[in-house]
Amino acid sequence: MGKKILIAILILILGLGAVILYLNAVYLPAKLKATIVSTLEKRFNVKVSLESLKYNLLKGIVINNLAIYETAAQEQKPFLAVKEVSFNLLYLPLFKNKTIIIPSLRVDSPQINIIRLKENAWNFDYLPAKPSSGPEPDFSFFVYKVSVLSAKISFTDRSLTPNFSKTIPEINARAQVALPKNIKFNLEGRLSEESVTSLMFIRGDFDLNQQLLTSTLNLHDIDLLQFQPYYNFPFNLKSGLAKEVNLRIAAQKNRLTVSVRIETKNIAIDKTPYHIKGDCLIQTNVSVNPVRDKTSETPDGGIWR
Repeated sequence: MGKKILIAILILILGLGAVILYLNAVYLPAKLKATIVSTLEKRFNVKVSLESLKYNLLKGIVINNLAIYETAAQEQKPFLAVKEVSFNLLYLPLFKNKTIIIPSLRVDSPQINIIRLKENAWNFDYLPAKPSSGPEPDFSFFVYKVSVLSAKISFTDRSLTPNFSKTIPEINARAQVALPKNIKFNLEGRLSEESVTSLMFIRGDFDLNQQLLTSTLNLHDIDLLQFQPYYNFPFNLKSGLAKEVNLRIAAQKNRLTVSVRIETKNIAIDKTPYHIKGDCLIQTNVSVNPVRDKTSETPDGGIWR
């Protein structure tokens, strides 16, 4: 009896090994890889490169070095480059109901390059508002959890002289479906390569039944001078730090409510012959209801010290 069990286990291991070998040697790199690249290029009007596609027992399907470029290839850098994407599938729903269910999707080290070419022109304008028309897929598709690790976003504004550049060096994000019908998400990011305390935190929840979005945004230690090319003040801003920025947002159908609290430090303003320096605290609540064409604003207080 023991030998039979051992032989059965050995056959199972050999069979599983043969399947993985076939997937990694034939199906994934030769067939599925070409299908993925061709489908993305046709439906989204982009140029796609993909280094490898393989199956790993622990990670599932692993996509290495995926890059998406503008079709005209005018930019040397891709709009989107991802070091690794990995996910597992639930195979029973796939064969029984033609339903692709991914319990967890992991995106590792994506880089997004956003370029403002001129007024109202961006390097992603070539992307269609919706995928190109084509035959509807035979499979339905569900992802229950998405994790994004070590993301990097680079922004360049070529409409300004000199050009303005800003990099968000690290973002980690997660979104998941929670019972009964909610999507919970959170995001943490370091907003400056020079400062370890310049941080961003986002938490939120979207109720699918009530179509209600609630979210909080917190920013810490934002140097206001770095965005000076976009200011159109009637004075010169010499220094300033947004020590704390707190936003609470609630949106449901046609109603939006925002609560804002901004605490600044070491604000210095020059307007000849005046020089003003101090700290500022701003608090306000804003409610917008487009159906009634009504906007209300309730400032809770502003303090200049």
